[in-house]
Amino acid sequence: MFGFKTTPSAILPAPSSPRLRSRTGLRLKMFSLPRRTIFIFFCGVFLITLLTIVHQLQLTTSQVKNYTTWIRDHGGHVSVAGDTTSTATTAADLPGSTEVYIQEQLEVPPPHDPSSPPDSKGCEALVESHRKTLLNTFSKSLRPYTTVNLLANPPITPEDAFISVSQSLLLQHLGITISESCSTPKTCNFTDPTLPILISSPSSPSLNPLEKPSTPLLTLLQSGNIQNDTPIHGFPLPHRHLDPIRTKETLTAYHAHQNLHLTASDSISHSFLTTNFPGSSGLQSHLIPDITFFLGSRPDLKSRYQRRVDVLILGSGTSWPDPKEDWINKWRSLDIKKGFWSVKVDFRPHGINETGEWTPDQTYKEGDKWHADPRTQTVKTWRGTWSELTDADQGDDWKRTLTAMEHIASARLVITDRLHVHIMATILNIPHILLDRSSEGVLLDHDVWTRTCGNVRVVGSIEDAWDMAKGFLGANGGGLEWLVGEGRRGSDMVEE
Repeated sequence: MFGFKTTPSAILPAPSSPRLRSRTGLRLKMFSLPRRTIFIFFCGVFLITLLTIVHQLQLTTSQVKNYTTWIRDHGGHVSVAGDTTSTATTAADLPGSTEVYIQEQLEVPPPHDPSSPPDSKGCEALVESHRKTLLNTFSKSLRPYTTVNLLANPPITPEDAFISVSQSLLLQHLGITISESCSTPKTCNFTDPTLPILISSPSSPSLNPLEKPSTPLLTLLQSGNIQNDTPIHGFPLPHRHLDPIRTKETLTAYHAHQNLHLTASDSISHSFLTTNFPGSSGLQSHLIPDITFFLGSRPDLKSRYQRRVDVLILGSGTSWPDPKEDWINKWRSLDIKKGFWSVKVDFRPHGINETGEWTPDQTYKEGDKWHADPRTQTVKTWRGTWSELTDADQGDDWKRTLTAMEHIASARLVITDRLHVHIMATILNIPHILLDRSSEGVLLDHDVWTRTCGNVRVVGSIEDAWDMAKGFLGANGGGLEWLVGEGRRGSDMVEE
């Protein structure tokens, strides 16, 4: 038998109780229990606690499975960790699940036939989900700030304008103002070096170190013009470093800075960050959509613009299309401006014959004269550029964005290999065909963010793109000129 030591101030029976005796202090014997009874009691408590923990783990596992199933069934929407207000489910909510999530995305077939022409139903819910993801992510990471410095290249292409407008809208929504803006990382000397620095997204999704001397972020970190603990936040940036020397330089610079908050919109870039910076290294990373999704779903803008041609091609002027494709190469020579070339294609009534075959006949314009292909004149091509803005308008990102939107929305179908043309077509609900170029990172973004969207298809060659364009026009009533002549509208235009 044993008792418990206590103090005179404890709640005890009266000192005169015959059950109490004093030796080195007061000992309580009236509540003494056998050792076996006490052992059994504590074993019972331990067992109950263990069963409770196991039950909670089972619930958590069930929730993870439910979350994973929900992500797969709803197009794999990704949001910032811990968000409970967004309609998008968060891959980051599931520990270590980013790679699993991406793998599931690639394994689950899209809800449409990839070989069928794109539809015109749109992806409004998907786009709005991505917009909320961006808002939730940056509202949390930028919450402490009202003023920031910005590192951004001056907009040159319409894609740069898309990005600039999207970033401006986001900062306005968060009530954040830009104190100073710098476009040359090596010479960025901000007046207040303690302000957080935002790194703008690039217009190119590849930024391959084998092709470019350096990224703006890496150049800034190596410049020595910023403090080691200055908060640096990046809009979605590529981190696909193929050159071992550049990879080593990047890792050294990133590890040396103690306050990096970076985002990536493709799986390889995000994997690079999470693998090399596992949480406690001063760098935080998120997998989020491209910043231009913050423009939100805007099919209303599409309805403002008139459909003037059937097919619009917007591609890179440097390496696409393949030089072997001579008949397309003629189109490539028509217009190369600031890294882009643009061709509008109008399918004439007989462009698709009775057997469903299509021949790439064309006319083209040099100067003020139209030149006819010696075969036929069933297809008209137009020597076009992104915009006809004057020099005074070149700095107005809003005008350039709206002009580019009108350019894209002038076509019933767009063929492109450009990431931001693809995103803009998705936002405007323009059916489009995405050409797979292994040298670019466009499909890395598409596979994660728009793979389930019905108004986009991916093909491997320009011939496949034309075959699909033929199927699209055939399924929607034929060429535009024929429809206009008959006083009809294509089935892809009935809701406009």
